[in-house]
Amino acid sequence: MNYSEVLNKYMKLLDCGVKKLAEASGLAPATVSRYKSSDRVPVNGSEQFEAIIRGLVLIAETDRQGVSEEKIRDEFLASYRTDGDDFDYDGFRINLAELLSQLHISMKSVAKGIDCDISYISRIIAGNRKPSKPEIFIGRIADYVTGGKMTSQEKQTLAELLDIRPGETEDKEKLRDKLYTWLYSGDNSPGIYAQSLIKKMDAFDLASYKAEDNENREAQPDPETYENGIISYDMDRLVEMGHLLVRDAVQNCPDEPIYIYWDISDTENAMKEEVVNSLKYALENGMLIRFIHADDGPTNELVTWLERWMPLYMSGQIEPYYIDGETANISRSSIMVSGNMAMTIDTVAGHFENGRIYLTSEKDEVAFYNNKIQNILQCARPVISIVRYDNREDRKSFMKSRSEEAGERLALLSTPPIYTISDELLDRILRRNKVSEMDRKRISTYIKEERERIEKVLEISHVEDHIPDIREEGYDHNPVFLSLSGLFYEKDIFYTYEEYEEHMELTRGWEDRHANYSLVMRHDVDFRNIQIFLQRGNWVLISKNKAPAIHFIVRHPGIREGLEQMMDIFSRRGN
Repeated sequence: MNYSEVLNKYMKLLDCGVKKLAEASGLAPATVSRYKSSDRVPVNGSEQFEAIIRGLVLIAETDRQGVSEEKIRDEFLASYRTDGDDFDYDGFRINLAELLSQLHISMKSVAKGIDCDISYISRIIAGNRKPSKPEIFIGRIADYVTGGKMTSQEKQTLAELLDIRPGETEDKEKLRDKLYTWLYSGDNSPGIYAQSLIKKMDAFDLASYKAEDNENREAQPDPETYENGIISYDMDRLVEMGHLLVRDAVQNCPDEPIYIYWDISDTENAMKEEVVNSLKYALENGMLIRFIHADDGPTNELVTWLERWMPLYMSGQIEPYYIDGETANISRSSIMVSGNMAMTIDTVAGHFENGRIYLTSEKDEVAFYNNKIQNILQCARPVISIVRYDNREDRKSFMKSRSEEAGERLALLSTPPIYTISDELLDRILRRNKVSEMDRKRISTYIKEERERIEKVLEISHVEDHIPDIREEGYDHNPVFLSLSGLFYEKDIFYTYEEYEEHMELTRGWEDRHANYSLVMRHDVDFRNIQIFLQRGNWVLISKNKAPAIHFIVRHPGIREGLEQMMDIFSRRGN
């Protein structure tokens, strides 16, 4: 049996689907699906190889199945019949060319470093020659690239290529293994972190979060216990002094934004979770926060920030920006400014513990730092633009202006596309959900506008909608609702399963009538609250479907590209 056959055998034996094994193994559902369908085979002994075994063993133990880890491992190992069975040659040569280009390494240097002829490497990259022993050849390349001294820029570039956390480049042995796996498996889709972010957004519920946060809230420090002009060389006081600035802003200048310019690497773990939590206090009191990232790290680090700050972003009261271009310095300086106070944090890269914090409410100093951060903001670009009910026309204008742009479009939907529903089915669903006549007219008008918009798009572009294939079993516990996030409708309107099936049949009919429209049913994706729309190479819109609706227009090119690559994985897998 080959790898896919062994995997399918155990999944059937343990009665586990893709989603269950993905959760148990820690891998993305799309990755497990590729292994299951034999589209991809994990590298023998790689992290993915071990993760699948761990997941199967965990499920077997949970379900009390008499399957040993040794037996599972032996069968998987036996599936690798000959050297290179799992070798993705095309992916390897593409990744090798990208590696050499991004790190500015010449083929001549590689040939000399691994002791082979330059023409041999040239023919491999051109697709005219396969390495006879890929494990040995790729191992030598990985040793050469990671064995010498690397600059910080080279480490950053490699982190972006491998889609790993920046700090992971410091362990040379692990870095070598990750580079080997990336080259050998031909994995050229660094959308893993983007997919992780989307999954967390899909699962996030703002109302539940606020309720839980209120239960766990700790008392904030009393600002009257502090004097002006605090200087501290104890970096652990960052949390305490950050609390003070936020508390003072809420009490004394709630109508003015809090500005933050952060120039400390995430790998230094400087932005303590408690500081993030203290900013919730400002948001709950209706304050706006403008946060500027000094973009001196790779995109995956910025995605980590978005994950950490998700509760704040989902409130819609935080505006994230980034500085475009190389800003990394040995000396780092961060600023927080409110209406009455300013705090600066001065550190040296890699030595956060030796920094200094200064907190002041002196009028001229606050004015100086406010002017400084305003000048920084003028140089910054938005990471994402957030659309809520109060600026809902921004989404409408954005979608309308993009409807006239030709280009391939992809959408990952959690519900059937609203523009394919019939007026008769819509009326039945709305009446069953006891929607008022006024709201029925409002919803009907919105759907008519959406239908006209997509018809216009289809005249010049191809649209491909990916929708989860939802089964009747368990539907009542997790039903699907009408996609009305663009209307910012305040209530969730649910389908019965029969209504859902009827709408899906209408969507299949829509596909038959529109040559530029494709419907892809998915068994490996089950987002219920998030929808993603993109025009390749231009824009990405993420919509939180469940009320209260919120939309994120992705502006940062690295995050947009990561989301595109994630969607490419889904698109290739679905087709």
